[in-house]
Amino acid sequence: MSSKKMLVLALDGFDPNLAEKFMAEGLLPHFKKLADSGTFARVATSNPPQSPVAWSCLISGANPGHHDVFDFVIRDPKSYMPEIGMTEKKKTGMKDLFAGLTGPAVSTRRKGEAFWDVLGKNHVKSVVLRMPVSFPATEMEGRLLSGMGTPDIRGTQGMFTFFTTTGQKDPESRGRITPVSWKGNVIDSEVVGPRVQGLTGPKDATVSLHVEKLGAGKVKLTVDATTVELAVGQWSPWVRLKFKANVVNEITGICRFHLNSIEPGFDLFMTPVNIDPQAPAMPISYPTDYAKELFEKVGNYYTQGMPYDTWAMNEGKLSEEVFLEQ
Repeated sequence: MSSKKMLVLALDGFDPNLAEKFMAEGLLPHFKKLADSGTFARVATSNPPQSPVAWSCLISGANPGHHDVFDFVIRDPKSYMPEIGMTEKKKTGMKDLFAGLTGPAVSTRRKGEAFWDVLGKNHVKSVVLRMPVSFPATEMEGRLLSGMGTPDIRGTQGMFTFFTTTGQKDPESRGRITPVSWKGNVIDSEVVGPRVQGLTGPKDATVSLHVEKLGAGKVKLTVDATTVELAVGQWSPWVRLKFKANVVNEITGICRFHLNSIEPGFDLFMTPVNIDPQAPAMPISYPTDYAKELFEKVGNYYTQGMPYDTWAMNEGKLSEEVFLEQ
């Protein structure tokens, strides 16, 4: 007996007004074909109309009063400091979110039962790819790769790094601005990785960054144990970094570099360090080795839930052209 399958393609922020307009103009022929051969209908968004809220409604079939997700951020009622509105720290007594290698002590704020769990109880398996508000990944009947809400290796929603000989540290930046300087044809700096537990408390794990000027608009980057040549205007391949968690264990992450310029000023952009799909330090997939299985099929990929470096573009660290190329 052959099984029936259903494919659901969901697009964040997809405007029905534009969809109808573009279908009428012949710009979305496949959507037009689907609408003509099946059903096309508008649906109301959530209140408030925020992405994590709407996705939680889709996942749970309930309104925000039930699933308890109201925005991207919420405030800590004790300190009034903002916190991520999709996940929360578990009360485990850990001094630091990334004190160990077992992943962060976090749970989802989303309440209610996910539709894939309802399906699983009825012996229907699901494959859920990059679903928002699905981090950390939990046991289910099928496979899941988490999406929006999945942090970078530092636990942020995406902290880029910008190495520059002309800029200064900027406390208002959404990234890490790292001033550097040439010593002859060489720059030495470091890449900041996850928070780990040191002997006297939490500390930043780091790896070395060595830049050598080659001439002809090129540099040689040696990051941790990986060396790549990079030309101005070029993206690097994925670079795998190994951060020491303690004398025995390590946490791995992946990142990419874009060389903006060498002269007159050196500007090097680095993406947030993503969780390594080959050896995830946090529960980004179910089963746990599903992230690695995908890596074996397609190579490295962005595991951060929102991988688009819009903050860097808004701050002028990436041009629109480079952003679109990414």
